[in-house]
Amino acid sequence: MQASTIEINKEYPYSFDPNQHKGYLPIHFGHSAIGEVVKDLADMPNLIIAGHPGAGKSNFLHGLIMGLLLNKKTDIRTVVFDFKRLEYSYLRDHVLLITKEDEAIQAFGAINKELDKRLTELESKGCQKIQDYLEQGCEMPFLVVVIDELAEMHNEDCQSALNRILRLGRAAGICVVCATQRPSSTMMKAFGDSKAMFAGTMCFHVRDGINSRMLLDNENAALIPSIPGRGIYQWDNELETQGMFLPIKKARQLLKEIDKVEVMNFVEQPRKMLPPR
Repeated sequence: MQASTIEINKEYPYSFDPNQHKGYLPIHFGHSAIGEVVKDLADMPNLIIAGHPGAGKSNFLHGLIMGLLLNKKTDIRTVVFDFKRLEYSYLRDHVLLITKEDEAIQAFGAINKELDKRLTELESKGCQKIQDYLEQGCEMPFLVVVIDELAEMHNEDCQSALNRILRLGRAAGICVVCATQRPSSTMMKAFGDSKAMFAGTMCFHVRDGINSRMLLDNENAALIPSIPGRGIYQWDNELETQGMFLPIKKARQLLKEIDKVEVMNFVEQPRKMLPPR
């Protein structure tokens, strides 16, 4: 982990404008000792998040989703699987919100069909990835799939569908963000050892080195201070970060900045369908 050069504060208010950063899907991972950590999820493109209750995992997800919704330079569709059913209810008019198992089965089926359509379209244009396709002046929205809590997704068809999306979705512009309170080898095996397919990791404080090693291959997430929002970012390097705090009241205020006409065209589709292109 990179050595600290300046002290990290214990709290930073949410103040992220994705339109001021490079990349298709800029995500704010927090403040580190060497500055803000902002990365393009489109380059990652799969991210797993962990941390015990109260460590900052849910707040980070709220901020991540808000950053996607505030992004005006990239066409993005967001699907949120909220198996706790209440955490993201305030976003119901702004994302495709999935809270039940039967909805999840339908949604994963639709996402996999969309994946096949996209791969066929990219192949027909001679493109290796969505970025090449967009650079040709063609249109294709990024699709970001957010799953919280991953351990609650018990349906084997959903697990198999997610595994396929993780393996093939990157080129087609389908990114996956999964969160769990307690990573375990049993959970990972249920998804076809999906750990290897998550290039990026954001691990907040966990209770012991075993949980930390499950995702980071080291014990750093158990050794950092137990401060809400303090975590270990790991992808192109490893950094200790402090996430921005986004109260739900402020999140509701930020939602007023979003173009609701386009959003409503998306969410008014039948729940088993993806937004039209």
